[in-house]
Amino acid sequence: KQWYQRRVAITAGAFLDDEIKKEIKQYDNDGNLKIDKAEFKAMLNSYLGTISDDEATELFEDIDRDSSGYIEVSELKRVLRNQILQELERLKKEKSTDCDSALIPLL
Repeated sequence: KQWYQRRVAITAGAFLDDEIKKEIKQYDNDGNLKIDKAEFKAMLNSYLGTISDDEATELFEDIDRDSSGYIEVSELKRVLRNQILQELERLKKEKSTDCDSALIPLL
């Protein structure tokens, strides 16, 4: 069972890498598979509408953990993984709360 879970995790990771690379290529003007601040702001504006330079810079610096001046595939993957884990935790709590509230009338 562990080998299967590990294989699924590796496959999912490779899929996520490919999807992130596709997304980066849309905004990566210099073709280095990294997003600089200007490219990142353009990407954010396309998803969220116009955001301020300060907001874009703050988010960029939060994602750019190695302070290289670029957001790389591994850094975006980390952010997406964390968001997925947070969402799963939220859903788990929500499901637990729903189950608890459904049991109360039965007691």
